[in-house]
Amino acid sequence: MRSGDPAPQTWALDQYRFRSGQAAVEFALLGSVLLLLFFGLLELGLLFQTRLVLAHAARVGLRQAVVDGGASPRAVRVFEDQLRLGGVDPRRAEVSISPRHAFWGTTVTLRARLEEPLRTPLRSLVPGGRVVMEAVFSGRSENLGRWDW
Repeated sequence: MRSGDPAPQTWALDQYRFRSGQAAVEFALLGSVLLLLFFGLLELGLLFQTRLVLAHAARVGLRQAVVDGGASPRAVRVFEDQLRLGGVDPRRAEVSISPRHAFWGTTVTLRARLEEPLRTPLRSLVPGGRVVMEAVFSGRSENLGRWDW
């Protein structure tokens, strides 16, 4: 060993310090990408669940409207109850059922619109922080001309 060479222990310690700093930088770069991916998948799952709740509520509301023969208050109430059961605030939803009165065989259409706020930190990446979902279902009226609402 020459007199100017560093001691083997010092050299190993310097290499360890260099590598630990490198690992921290790599983790910072890769960790942020993985965190973004994780939150993106989480948000996508939450939005998909909300979409399924909206579609189910619209289907059940339409079924009630078809039985009642049009846009009955009971059909709107059933729609809102189904949203509540799915964990969605019905005040954020808009529903329209047409026509107001439908005889047997007439097409009844229910349109539902919901503005869903994003729940993860990704909301800052989406303008407004909300996603608009819509569901439209149609069916034939089963009412024989009697409206009790």
